[in-house]
Amino acid sequence: MARPQNIHQKRSGFRIPKDYFSSLEASVLTNLKSDTYSKKTGFETPKAYLADFKLETPSEEKQTRVIRLKEMTKWIAAASIVAFAIVGAMYIDEISPKKDIQFSDLNNDMIERYLDTHLDSPDEFIDYENTSVKKLVEENITTLEDKDIIEYLNDKLEDQDFDND
Repeated sequence: MARPQNIHQKRSGFRIPKDYFSSLEASVLTNLKSDTYSKKTGFETPKAYLADFKLETPSEEKQTRVIRLKEMTKWIAAASIVAFAIVGAMYIDEISPKKDIQFSDLNNDMIERYLDTHLDSPDEFIDYENTSVKKLVEENITTLEDKDIIEYLNDKLEDQDFDND
């Protein structure tokens, strides 16, 4: 808050002469009544300003066609939405994977590379708990004889691919 005593401490440096307001009215009236006051306003038309002026009746001009912006914005907005939808559909179709790809369409190298990069051990690939393989193994392991195993391996030995490229 400002204290009343601080208001008068700062002086501005501007002063009004003595008896300024008492003599102001008299000096203004004397200046108005004197001949030194110019009666001219400063605005004059030049000589022969209207000498070259020709009086003509205005002719009718063709009316220009006015295109309302409100109607155009509707069409522009609709066209831009359609264009955006078409471009988006083409882009999505290009980047999306084909849905009709089959496991048999993949070659062995692709499958091996995928399994090498995504699996730490082969046990992760087979989920025995949630497949029917576990049930088949448990049922057939007890009835399987050594002779059947050797015969199966001999038949399949020729089909095995031992090349590890």
